[in-house]
Amino acid sequence: MSSTSLCAFLWLWSFIFSFILAMRIVNDDTEVYSRQIKSRCHFEEGRMLAALNDRREFHSSPSLKWNADLATSARNMASELSRRINCQLPLYYREELGTNYLSADLEHFSESLAAEFWYEGHLDYDFEKGGPLNRNPNVLSFTQMVWRSTREVGCAVACCDGRQVVLVCRFHPPGNIQGQFIGNVLEKFNRLKNRESGISTEL
Repeated sequence: MSSTSLCAFLWLWSFIFSFILAMRIVNDDTEVYSRQIKSRCHFEEGRMLAALNDRREFHSSPSLKWNADLATSARNMASELSRRINCQLPLYYREELGTNYLSADLEHFSESLAAEFWYEGHLDYDFEKGGPLNRNPNVLSFTQMVWRSTREVGCAVACCDGRQVVLVCRFHPPGNIQGQFIGNVLEKFNRLKNRESGISTEL
């Protein structure tokens, strides 16, 4: 073998070896990243329940209990939504009674953030008339979260494209029933007002 052929052979072998090594590094990094994503794509049931109940207490609503069947239903819905581009939520998703959704950046997602996002709907809710002040779709997420007649909840999350997380919470009995808003969505700290006037806040 001539020196020229030998050099060409060694260069080719070196290139192939470098390529294989680079691919292994990429695959290892991908596997590590996937494991990191999976480890972060979860939530704590206790923290989620506490976040919801903290805000329900503001409006004299009894604490919710965790329901495993509702959580399973929520997990199936979250998994289905996670297969959509950017965890895109249904256009009219809030028309489905007893269900709250949230799509958020994985890096900043937390149980408290989700509950607070839904709770912000109270800013556009008319407590005296029992209805939304405008077309803000988040109002119905707020009213469902604090609905007094609701007793149980189950939630689940799923990740999509490694950057987004979708959260689904199912409530039972479902809220947002037409004609029942005034009795189920009380003003903030109404419990304290009722105590001062001697009115019971128990259902």
